[in-house]
Amino acid sequence: PAYVDGYANPLGGYAESGAVVTALVKLAADRGVVVRERVEITGDVASNGRVTHVTTRGGDRIAADLVVYALGAWVPHVLPTLAGAFRSTGHPVLHMTPPDDAFREPTFRVFGADISETGLYGFPTHPKSGVLKAASHSRGRVVHPGDEIARAMRPEEEDEVRRPLREAFPALG
Repeated sequence: PAYVDGYANPLGGYAESGAVVTALVKLAADRGVVVRERVEITGDVASNGRVTHVTTRGGDRIAADLVVYALGAWVPHVLPTLAGAFRSTGHPVLHMTPPDDAFREPTFRVFGADISETGLYGFPTHPKSGVLKAASHSRGRVVHPGDEIARAMRPEEEDEVRRPLREAFPALG
């Protein structure tokens, strides 16, 4: 089996999401699942409430016993019947190079600072890139995932992360 390193904690931990997805795709493929990545689906065919075929942008018709849509923020746009239950939101995310090694593991861990009020959370300095991630998972604002300009962080949103960051970790503020 594939293993991904991470940090487990009942109140919040992490694993590198890209490594997790890679491991899960490999695990599925090893068990006979046909994985088709980056295929643009233009339509699907349902029978008795179940998708049985999908059509791709290239015109291929793919039959399957089970279709799994892994769409993330695209859910309400690709599957409009679910638009009432999902919304695509943008949240301020900062990537920074900390001033020293104090923000590396094992000294520094995943954090959530007054998460119920600020939504502030973050990850230690990444061992390869040297970059630390801090973000706010507040209500966010509705954005279309394909609109790069609308998705760009606004100055007031940056302050939404920096203000509590300065209070919790002054060296990162």
